[in-house]
Amino acid sequence: IFNKNNYVDLLKKEDSIANKVSNLEIVAKGYELYGEKFFEKLRGKFSIVILDKYNDQIIFIRDRSGLIPLYFYNDKSSLFFSINLKDLLNYKFKKILNKEKIVEYFSLYNFSKTSTFYKGVKRVEANSILKFDLNKSMKMSTKKIKKTSQFQDSNINFIDIFKKAIDFNKFKKSGVMLSGGIDSASIACSIRDNYLGSQFSTYSMDYDSNSYSYYKKSSEKKYQDIIKDKIQSNHIRFDGSKFNPIDESENFLEEYGQPFYFPNSYIFNWICKKAKEDKIEVLYSGIGGDTSVSWGYESLRERLFKLRLFDFYKELKLLSKNRKVSRKTILKHIFLDDILSIYLSKIKSFKSGKPISIFQPPILKKDFLQSYSKQYKSFVMPPLMAHKYHKYVVNAPDHQNINELIFPIFNNSDIEHIPPFYDEDLINTCLNVSPYLKLKNG
Repeated sequence: IFNKNNYVDLLKKEDSIANKVSNLEIVAKGYELYGEKFFEKLRGKFSIVILDKYNDQIIFIRDRSGLIPLYFYNDKSSLFFSINLKDLLNYKFKKILNKEKIVEYFSLYNFSKTSTFYKGVKRVEANSILKFDLNKSMKMSTKKIKKTSQFQDSNINFIDIFKKAIDFNKFKKSGVMLSGGIDSASIACSIRDNYLGSQFSTYSMDYDSNSYSYYKKSSEKKYQDIIKDKIQSNHIRFDGSKFNPIDESENFLEEYGQPFYFPNSYIFNWICKKAKEDKIEVLYSGIGGDTSVSWGYESLRERLFKLRLFDFYKELKLLSKNRKVSRKTILKHIFLDDILSIYLSKIKSFKSGKPISIFQPPILKKDFLQSYSKQYKSFVMPPLMAHKYHKYVVNAPDHQNINELIFPIFNNSDIEHIPPFYDEDLINTCLNVSPYLKLKNG
């Protein structure tokens, strides 16, 4: 629980001993006094299970970004649940492969926030409350948690919230996963600037460009070196060319009960193993930064839709110059790839009555696709306006899926994972920033 100090009064304990108050005490007392409304202002990373004997209910609650997973299987007489999918699969119930999930996996799209690769095994959706009624044969109901801001001061700035989200503890041996991008670099530099004299390690991965010539253009070693030299960290770098991702994916499936959902999963695996050897207790990563803060491209799109043509052309020209990318490439990315191709495919699907074509991976047979692609007809289309589009990508299933996938990696290594860009107040702050400030002067 991140905002423990807000709840010390509930337990009638002095502020000076807030850190000694357990999460269990806070949640139990908060729920006893305020019921489900208690979770509206609760901040942190958590999966909570409550047995409410007074109302004959079992209640599941998950945090805003789904940082800790919660899987369950239920029938009319039983309920099994666990934060680890592999542990849940050890219980004695029939396991049937969910073939719709296979189509989703090979489509490289995530649609469902509740399904898994096994029929009947579900996930509790992030930022929601799921209830089982013990008097009605485990009847299930769910609702989203209505969140309210915990800040009274509307002038609190992004840097202060970012620092709070990092929540660096100098008494714990810490490390930062340093990709070379601006997200992880911001975390590393913030720790160095705000916690003078603090010692921490940085971990990164690159490929031997002599063996993999096509990685020369995308290598971020140069940027990793700039940051690690600036902050003077103890830096450990992996040569990715020495690992076989196919072997890693097979090991991952065996160890965690499901396949990789995004390519960087095995990098997290390698770094966690090394960090465990180094006795690291906390690892920071920059995942979620690009969508939580937002690229700003959606504001360029909105300028055109609102016929702010001069402003649109000026930003397009400057963006092309600054990024050293042609205007044609930018337009293709933000209009054709992100919007038009999806809308055209949806229209074609509606007319033909067949599943959306762009979600039909050629690796799977057509008859299999036709049988198990029905759910994609209800695919939610991306909004056209900037603020709604930003909210759409922030709440996309991808984030929940990524967090659920990497949680067991850190958990198995006994390392706490802190992803500051998934901090709820940071996300809310970014959503409230005008889209025209996110992309300005290119």
